Amino acid sequence: MQGIHRYMKVIAILCLLFSSCALINLSPQKQYNRALKNAPYDVAIVPGVPYNGGDWDKMMKARVLWAIHLYNKGIVKNIIFSGGAVYSAYAEGDIMRLYAIQVGMPEANIFSETEAEHSVENVYYSAKMAKALGFNSVVLTTDPFQTALLKGFLWKKYDPNIAKMPFITDTLSMIDTANYQIDPSSAFRKDFVSIVERQGKLERFRDTAGRKTRRLMRADRKNERNK
Repeated sequence: MQGIHRYMKVIAILCLLFSSCALINLSPQKQYNRALKNAPYDVAIVPGVPYNGGDWDKMMKARVLWAIHLYNKGIVKNIIFSGGAVYSAYAEGDIMRLYAIQVGMPEANIFSETEAEHSVENVYYSAKMAKALGFNSVVLTTDPFQTALLKGFLWKKYDPNIAKMPFITDTLSMIDTANYQIDPSSAFRKDFVSIVERQGKLERFRDTAGRKTRRLMRADRKNERNK
């Protein structure tokens, strides 16, 4: 629980630091409208949120329901929920997939990626999964703040062709608000060690900023050259 509380504090601080960036970006509605022009997308990437074994929190619920809303409208054909067991013993991608199934989305169209430990890794690992599954068009669907945080990574360092469709609060408020229940046991990792215990604050900050992901990307480019 302490790890999850630390995570939420970090997110709150990052939101404050980058809120000015979010304000000068296109509004969620305008980003939605822009991305809609190229719909439908083969797959949506949805970054994870820590799960403590109880009910899903508001942010996880918002991200899952928004992604399913886009699926129901035919805007996305499949969804990849991304996130490993980072701050709790439950793999975030697996937990979100379980909730999506409970909401009623077809299992065949839901995938979970469970290696990512940071936002940029959510995109990196999910995009690799999408490519392996034969999906070509990809859209990132998450909250407006995280979309703003990932903008520089998507446009400058990774793949500017990944569209962005942050959730729209007014629309989200009209979506199903039932309190779904899941059996989280399949997402539980017995060998779990919190990232707080595995890494120091500086190392976590650097990886949050993309250090590990840049290293992985360099290795990918090297492997491509050696083929």
